[in-house]
Amino acid sequence: MSHLEAGRRDSVIDLSAELIAAKARKPVYFKADPHWNEEGARVASEAILGRLSRMAPHKVQWSPRAFRMAEYPI
Repeated sequence: MSHLEAGRRDSVIDLSAELIAAKARKPVYFKADPHWNEEGARVASEAILGRLSRMAPHKVQWSPRAFRMAEYPI
């Protein structure tokens, strides 16, 4: 991450802090899989959109209330 961030500060969004914090409340990854589960995707989406809205508030208008979690059978 430090190598990536050395170039441009706005080109890398490190989600590890948000995912680690969320992991204390609910699992954010599938048990035997390196991919985010639904909760991980929600946390990552909110973090990315929050960062983008602070970087370019005139282009990205976002609110956490815009998300509604729904469960769908697979």
